Amino acid sequence: MRQKKIIAVFFILALSVSACAPALQDYREDYVKSHPDLDPRIREAILKGEAVVGMTQEQVMASCGAPNLTTRGQEAGKYCDYWGYKRFTVTIGPDGKVINVK
Repeated sequence: MRQKKIIAVFFILALSVSACAPALQDYREDYVKSHPDLDPRIREAILKGEAVVGMTQEQVMASCGAPNLTTRGQEAGKYCDYWGYKRFTVTIGPDGKVINVK
């Protein structure tokens, strides 16, 4: 009986995680529609859920959602923010724009 409960909990968690993906895609599409002046390269990246150099913090959030981890450090003698996601890290420069994606 306990094993069935554990399986049920994992099943519910899996469903709730997979339910987030369509919602984020809908948000991306809405963001792009509400910002018709976006650079075409940035528009495509947002629709694909990617981060690219030159994006603003707002655009990264619209594309990738909230980061799993954020830290602050220095790069080339200037303070930068590092946003960690599951598969990549985004470096945001002092001007609030992405300067690196690894």
